[in-house]
Parts: sequence; structure tokens; C-alpha cells
Amino acid sequence: MRRTIAMLCVPALLVCAACTETQNSEDVSHVSISVEQMIAEDASTKATIALESNVPQFYWQDTDEVGIFPDKGGYQLGFSLEGQGGKKTGTFDGGGWAMCSDAKYSTYYPFDFDNRSSSRIPVSYLGQKQIGDNNMNHIGNYWFCAATPTASENGRLDFFLKNIGCFVMFKITLPDAGTFTEISLVTDDVLFTAEGFYNLKTLTPEKFENSEFNALTPTKMSSRMTLELEGVTNTAADQTITAYMMAAPFNVTDHRYKLYVKSAEGLYYSADLSAKNHRLNRNQSRLIPVTVKSSDGYNIGVNDWGTNGSVSGNAE
Repeated sequence: MRRTIAMLCVPALLVCAACTETQNSEDVSHVSISVEQMIAEDASTKATIALESNVPQFYWQDTDEVGIFPDKGGYQLGFSLEGQGGKKTGTFDGGGWAMCSDAKYSTYYPFDFDNRSSSRIPVSYLGQKQIGDNNMNHIGNYWFCAATPTASENGRLDFFLKNIGCFVMFKITLPDAGTFTEISLVTDDVLFTAEGFYNLKTLTPEKFENSEFNALTPTKMSSRMTLELEGVTNTAADQTITAYMMAAPFNVTDHRYKLYVKSAEGLYYSADLSAKNHRLNRNQSRLIPVTVKSSDGYNIGVNDWGTNGSVSGNAE
């Protein structure tokens, strides 16, 4: 799925060919691609993710690639971020690109080559796995974001990607030493989006202005949201582990809401979560500091993460 920036010459020709007889093409002299930064839920104010005051910050890596999709037919183009590693905003000189003068272009991350003919972008939060305590290397693969349709202006294309999901940080104090293999958020109903999609062509700035806007149409729901752990060990009682996961926006108001930890020895630990943690909107980050106690296992929840039935629907 990763391609070098040298390969952009061929897709650029395809974009020009998509212009109609009544459209003009214009050279693009400047392209910038940046991502909305997360905010803490109580604040007023694959990529590499860094924490600043418990809020994740997004930095591009050289291996990242975004998809660019024209609003008047055609295929998505893969745009490499090579040379932009460590930056919050990737900038380019256009690289010989030419765009239709009255067309708009959407962009999203991460690029899905196998889905390049569709504006319906699939999203899955299944399979998240953290290797080692306090490690965020897995987060970038689930940091889904997209920019609303954007037109070039005086040879410039400036894409500002909005976050589709939210970020959860766990600081969990456990009563026993041991190796821990799984963290789960569990509710008493099917309230978490495991998989879904959004439609690039229907995203608008006005929708994103609504703090409770959720771009996702669910295709698979669950009562349990799970992060797999590997190499996470406490050597003594009452030590704390730190873990991270991405999620679709969720609202568990008026439902039971618990956190579970599973150990390699088959032991379970759990804690009830406070009422203020019942909702998390897109582009928000949440720190969940909690002390868990021994548990007999999952005593709420109606199905497992990723093994439930499906729901269907169409993006707006």
C-alpha cells in the first residue's frame, strides 16, 4: 500500500484526464496536509503519536500515505508523505500535479488502496494490540481522519483533516503482580462501533462544527471494546500499567459501564467507571485512571468484541 512520491507523476495525468471539455486544468504549486489535534474532553481549548499533557499529538511519518479523491468521478490517488516525517503539517511543491479548476478534492488517512474507486471509506477498530507497557506504536493505524471537499486556490491545496474517532488512555493499578493480556471496556448493551464507514463526499465543515457529530455509519456493533496486550508485566502488587486505544465516538449514558483486565494466568480484574465517563465525542481524548479489584470475569455485556451480529445503513 505504500508508494514513493516519484510515482505521483502517473496519477497526476489521470487527474488531468478526468477534466471535462468545459473545465480547465491548473498546476498545483503548493500542497499542505495537516491533521486536527485532539483535545482533552474537559479542556477549553501510524503516524507518530506523542502525549502533551495527556493529549495525543499527531506527527507524520515518512511511510504514511493519504488518499485524495476528486468530487467528479475518477479514482483515489495515493499521496506519499515521504520526507515529511516528524512534522505536524506535510508540505509539498505540487510535484507536477494538475487539478481541474472548478473541482474539489477530499483527502483521508490512512489510504486504502483496495478501496480506491469508492468514496465510502471503511473503518475498523478491531485488532488493536499494544506491545509493551506505555507504548503507542499501534495507535497510528487506527487514527482515522478526513478533510472535507477542498478546492485549489491560486495553485494551492490546503487539506485540514478532521479526526473521525477518539482516544482513550488507561492508567490501571492492579492488586497483584502478573502479566496482563487484555483490557476491555464493557457495557450492558450493544453500544460500541467495532466497524463502520464514512462517505468522503458528504462531509462538510458545518457537520464538523457540531461537537457531537459522528461521521461513522456502523456496520458492526458490540458491547465490548478490547485492547490486546503483549509484554505488559507488573513485578509487584499495586503497580500501574499504561495503555492506549482508539475508538469510535460512544455514548453509554444510563448504562452500566465497566473496565476489565485479564491476566495471562486467567485472572480477571474489574472496576465500575464513573458517570462522567459516559460519553466521548470525536476528536476528544480521555484519561481513565482506575484501581481494579479481583473479579470472577465478565458479569455484564451481551457479546464479544468482533463476534457480534452486524447492522446496516448508509452514510449521510
